Amino acid sequence: MTRAQVWETVGVPPGTYPEDLAYFDRVGIRCGDDRWTSAEGTLHVFYDSDGRVSAAIVYETHVIREDGSWW
Repeated sequence: MTRAQVWETVGVPPGTYPEDLAYFDRVGIRCGDDRWTSAEGTLHVFYDSDGRVSAAIVYETHVIREDGSWW
């Protein structure tokens, strides 16, 4: 699958949705080529040198509440 096909399948460009979402980003998971984050989770897609998907990871998003607490 190419980057264009991934973007078409997801339906929006990589980013944080909603844009004002505050979340805790796990250390060591930030090296992917494209990332979509929502309050429900994050999709991280990696591409090889030919521009095709080499790996995809979905992980839970840790949302920070408006009052600053984690729980």
